[in-house]
Amino acid sequence: MEGLSYQRIQDGAQPDTTSGDILIMQDTNRILNCLRGGPMTSIEMACTLHLTMNRIQSILNELAAQRSIYARRWVTDASDNQIPLWELEDADSIA
Repeated sequence: MEGLSYQRIQDGAQPDTTSGDILIMQDTNRILNCLRGGPMTSIEMACTLHLTMNRIQSILNELAAQRSIYARRWVTDASDNQIPLWELEDADSIA
């Protein structure tokens, strides 16, 4: 709560959101919007959204921990690696 006085907190002021937090929220919303169109792999999302795989994976892991998304199906790539196919847990609850 840096930068907020006690009186401002009592008056309902919120702490400043860092630009990093804003970017995470924006990227999370972009990923959720992608998944509203149907199941996708992390590679497909990275290519569509022009984000790095590390960025996509960290956000997907957080969304999976929150039970907002799941991967019950897998696809096989050219090297026979299993890749999760991510889907929204409940499209109506993620608005």
